[in-house]
Amino acid sequence: MRYWVGTICALVAVGISGCQTDGPRDASGKLADVSTHWTIAPGDAAINIPLFFEPSFVEKVETWTRDNIITHTKFYLRGSDGVGRINVQTISGGYRFNSGDKAKEADKFSEVAVDAEYAKPTGLAVISRKNEKIGVRGETLYKGKPCIIADAVYRLNGPAVGWPSEAHDTKVRVSYCGAPKNPAMFDQMLTELDLVKDRAAYRAALDAKGSATKKEESIVPFWNMR
Repeated sequence: MRYWVGTICALVAVGISGCQTDGPRDASGKLADVSTHWTIAPGDAAINIPLFFEPSFVEKVETWTRDNIITHTKFYLRGSDGVGRINVQTISGGYRFNSGDKAKEADKFSEVAVDAEYAKPTGLAVISRKNEKIGVRGETLYKGKPCIIADAVYRLNGPAVGWPSEAHDTKVRVSYCGAPKNPAMFDQMLTELDLVKDRAAYRAALDAKGSATKKEESIVPFWNMR
């Protein structure tokens, strides 16, 4: 199974240990420096995704970094109608991802889904933010199970010097399988999510919802991002 790896030109300049001979690789083919995976409380997440759901829906949050500039966050989901994950990549500093077309074009979105062993998506819907198309959501099957999948890209940190205007700093991928009743259940989150800028206010909002971190892991087919 092949996975979508965003083109990150800046990684060529990032120092990577020369003693490694195998392991995860970045888009340039170089060995990536991957940190320890940590389970964190929803209130410690860098992006405010837990605010959009009931506390019990977000089962666990994991985070780790690659090459000291890319933060990965996985939100493990469990609902009455399915299980799934939301995978987020954010790139820091003056760096940007420079390959967002797959998330914005329906035909590319479908190609990536089929490449990841999902059935060709149907019921495709455009995800927009501030009147700009940022992604696609669709319905599909994985080994006979109904799924909702989505891809979207964001410029949450604004423009960066030396990068084209369409370059982005955040990528979000959703996969939720089982018997989902509402194909649009992630649309508000995909449209309105943001980086956490006021940690105290964010934690207070989660506390008001009664948010908590659970330790058990969901076993679910996942449309992965390295």
